[in-house]
Amino acid sequence: MTDPFSLYVHLPYCVRRCSYCDFNTYAAAHVPEERYAEALRRELTFAANRPEWQGRRISTVFFGGGTPSLFSPAVLGSLLETFDRLFGIEADAELTLEANPGSFEGSAAERLAGFRRAGFNRISLGAQSFNARHLATLDRIHSPHDTIAAVDAARAAGFDNLSCDLISAIPGQTLKEWCADLEHALALGPDHVSAYSLTYEEGTPMTGMVKAGLVQPADEDLELEMFRATRSRLSTAGFEHYEISNFARPGRASRHNLAYWTWRDYLALGAGAHGFAGVQSHEKAATTSWGRRYANQRLPETYMSAKPGAWHASEESLTREMAIAEYLMVGLRLLEGISRSRFVELFGVALAEAAPRASELRDAGLLIDDGDRIRLSERGLELCDAVIVRIAAG
Repeated sequence: MTDPFSLYVHLPYCVRRCSYCDFNTYAAAHVPEERYAEALRRELTFAANRPEWQGRRISTVFFGGGTPSLFSPAVLGSLLETFDRLFGIEADAELTLEANPGSFEGSAAERLAGFRRAGFNRISLGAQSFNARHLATLDRIHSPHDTIAAVDAARAAGFDNLSCDLISAIPGQTLKEWCADLEHALALGPDHVSAYSLTYEEGTPMTGMVKAGLVQPADEDLELEMFRATRSRLSTAGFEHYEISNFARPGRASRHNLAYWTWRDYLALGAGAHGFAGVQSHEKAATTSWGRRYANQRLPETYMSAKPGAWHASEESLTREMAIAEYLMVGLRLLEGISRSRFVELFGVALAEAAPRASELRDAGLLIDDGDRIRLSERGLELCDAVIVRIAAG
C-alpha cells in the first residue's frame, strides 16, 4: 500500500489534570521531554519497518495530550524532522499542535513563534470558555485573557490555521453565557471551532462530584438549546458544520480528524495512544482480518522503558462485522454521511444489507437518503448518539 497515512503523537503531561478529563494524562512538575521524545523516536523507527507503514508518506500530524505545548519547540521540531526522515512528510501536510493558553513558559509570543518555526502550521487552542467562573469549574489553569493573548501571539507568529475548542453544558452555565462564549470566540477570528458538550466519564473527579450531589449537570433541554444555538450562530458567521461537534471556514476542516471519521489509517505514538490500520478495499482483505487496532502502554514510565516492539498493551484484529460497525459509527458523525459506493468498495456488501435499520431510521425522519449517501437529518443530529448506536448494531 502506498496511500499516505496520518500520525498521532500523544504527549500525556499536564500542569494540572482537569476534573472532567478522562484522557491518558498526568500532572507533572517536570516533563521528561528528552527521554520521552527518544522513546517516540524508537517507536517510530520500529513502525517504519512494519509492512503496513512501509513506503508510505505522512499527510497529517497531530500532537495531542495532555498539553503538548509544555514541550519545547526545539524538541518537537526535532521530532518532525525524524518523521520526515523516516517516512517523508507531504509538502502540503497539516501539522497540528494542541496548546493550553495557560501553558506557555515565559512569553507566549516567543513560544508560539518557536512552534511555527519548528514546522507546525495549525494550532488548536483549548479555550473551553471565556467565563472565569466556568473555567474554574473545569479546573482550567488559564484565564480568558490568556486565550486572547495566545490567539494574538499565534497570529503574529504566522499561524493562519487556528482552531478554538469550547465546552458547553458546564454546570451552572446558562444559554446566555454559552452564546457569549460563542461571540467571544468569533471575535478572535478562528478558522475552526470545536464545540463539545461536557460529558461525565466514569472515574473522573467531576463524575464523582455529580454522584455525591455536589454538581448538577445541565438538563437535556438546555443542552439541546445550546447545540441549536451553536449551529445557528456559527453558520451565520460563515462556518460549515461538517461533523457533529466541529465547524470550519471553507477549506479549514481538520484533515487529521477527517482521517479518523473516514476510516483512514493512522499510526499513533506515545503512552496510551491508539492506532489503526484498516483495509481500504474488500479485494485486499484477508479472510480473517479487516484491519488492526492497538493501544499503547498507558503509564509514561512503562512506555519509555519498553523494549523494542513492546509498546503495545493490546492489539486486536477486526472481523468484517466489527469493521462495518466502526465505519458506520464514525462515518455518520460527518454531516455529509456515508457513501454507498464507497461502502461497497470497502466491504463488498451493500449498505442496505449491512445496515438494515437504516430504512427504519429514514422512515422515522432521523436519516436522509440522498441517492449515493445516507446522512443524519436535523432531528437525527440532535439524537445522534442513539441513532448511530442503533444503525451500527445491524
